[in-house]
Amino acid sequence: ILVLTTLIFFSACNEAEDECTESYAGGQLKFSVSCNLETGEYEGEMRMFYEDGTLMAIRQFQDGVEVDTAYYFYEDGTTVKQVIPFMSGYEHGECLSFYEDGTTQELISYQYGIKHGPAATYYANGRPKEDGFFANNDKYDRWTCFRENGEQDYVLSYYDRELNGPFMVSRESGTPFMTGTFHRNVLDGDVLFYNEEGAIIFKEIWNMWKNNSVQAKSPGPEEAGPGKVSFEYEKKTISIGPDGVSI
Repeated sequence: ILVLTTLIFFSACNEAEDECTESYAGGQLKFSVSCNLETGEYEGEMRMFYEDGTLMAIRQFQDGVEVDTAYYFYEDGTTVKQVIPFMSGYEHGECLSFYEDGTTQELISYQYGIKHGPAATYYANGRPKEDGFFANNDKYDRWTCFRENGEQDYVLSYYDRELNGPFMVSRESGTPFMTGTFHRNVLDGDVLFYNEEGAIIFKEIWNMWKNNSVQAKSPGPEEAGPGKVSFEYEKKTISIGPDGVSI
């Protein structure tokens, strides 16, 4: 997932022009912004530039703090890279990042600098990669990850800064392959495997990472699951395949 950053440069105000500027070593202007000569604070529009002189960003300041909406551009100086709304110096609202063709790459909701609200990332083809919700900077409730073809890959549940609650791993077709439950970041309870018809073909019983597996009776035909699926959490790789779950 792309991390939103804002670049801040420091300089002295030019009292003759009521303007703060900074230049690269070669003399090319790095940024320019109006200054309040009495307070030394930035006021109004700041323009930032790449070293070749093309526009990097347009930002707004009031009484020395960032406000309104900041626009960051790719190296061509016209293609928007990021749109970041501010309120009283903090990111506030939906912050957006874009691929160079204009397709949305990431959306993160902020409330006064804290991640809070809907969030999503996207593949370059425009399809969702991951979506969920932040609460006070932490992943919260249901988060869904997708394959590049648009089909659901797996779903995890978060609560109290940990994996807590049900999860599901899907086949490449999008149909469920495995379901189970996490409790305080560990597998706990029944882990069920399904065939393409939705019948249980295997069951594992987990007790705080301890695996006590038993074969389940299946009302449908016996068959192997899909290829191995894995995801990482808390420096553990959780692999899921026809032979069950391994950590």
